[in-house]
Amino acid sequence: MSRKLSVLESGVLTEEDATKFSQFIWRMVERINEDEENGKEGLGSKDNTDMLPDLSYEITKYMREIGFYSIWEKVFDSEI
Repeated sequence: MSRKLSVLESGVLTEEDATKFSQFIWRMVERINEDEENGKEGLGSKDNTDMLPDLSYEITKYMREIGFYSIWEKVFDSEI
C-alpha cells in the first residue's frame, strides 16, 4: 500500500506525512473555491466555502494534538 493511502488508515506519523497532508488540505481548499467560482456543485451545494472555517479549526486542532502544528503553520504561511 502506498504511504498516501496508509496515512488515511494510520494517521499522520512523520513530518513528511504532515507536510503532504497539509498540502493536500490546501489543494482541497483551492478546489472548493474553484467549484464555487464556477458554479460547480459538490456535496449537494454550489458553495461549500462556509465549511472552510470549520475545516481550518479541525485541522489545526488535529495537527496540535499530534505535534505537527508548526508544519501546518509553515504550509499555511506558504499558501497564503
